[in-house]
Amino acid sequence: TILLIVFVFGFLTIATWAARKIPKWARTGQISRVHSFIFLIVRFRMDRWWFGVPLLLRGPLLSFPVVWAADSPEMQTSIAAFVLAIFLFLQIMAWPWKVPVLNVMDTWVTLWLLVLLLATPVYNTGAVAQRQIKEQLSAIFMAFIALALFFVIAIIFIALCQYAITGKKSSEWLNLTMLRNSSDEVTGEMLHQMAEELVQFSSRELAWQIGKLNRHDVARIEACISMLTAECGLTL
Repeated sequence: TILLIVFVFGFLTIATWAARKIPKWARTGQISRVHSFIFLIVRFRMDRWWFGVPLLLRGPLLSFPVVWAADSPEMQTSIAAFVLAIFLFLQIMAWPWKVPVLNVMDTWVTLWLLVLLLATPVYNTGAVAQRQIKEQLSAIFMAFIALALFFVIAIIFIALCQYAITGKKSSEWLNLTMLRNSSDEVTGEMLHQMAEELVQFSSRELAWQIGKLNRHDVARIEACISMLTAECGLTL
């Protein structure tokens, strides 16, 4: 119990504290502290840097029912399903991974793991025909999970073949950037033109225009500003 409190809950507490402090450290130039906890944020979008903490909690929470309700398979199934449902909802709302295909795969796998968990019988009872149907359904659900893994493997294989043929270290297949409508040069030019037009407005005029937007759009603008500040080295 002492080891569990010190190493598991202690580490999660430190990770949560660091996730709260990372934006402040980045703004004040404390890069060494940010690098100390880079494992929490390196895989996620800049506006979803905090997702590393819930991801660390998922494993212990899924293991918790086995310890807490060791003699109750029904309780284990219910708690595990609840945990998966919460993380599925959080994944859909946050869409945190930098690589788009990982968001799709994580959502897909979690969904079918939840369905498989709810469809798997707690006790292997009932008629033989019913058990066979349940086993067939479980096999189908596992096939859906394997399909997502094969899809990712296929994308990686295509990216490696593209690199072997062209010799370019392009991550377009892996990042699914082939779905974008414009290139980086076009996006940069559009951003530069917009910056030149924004300079012509006063702060009050911009505030009035932004005030007409809904809160979701304003939040996206704030996230874009934060991303440009952090990733492109811009200053406010």
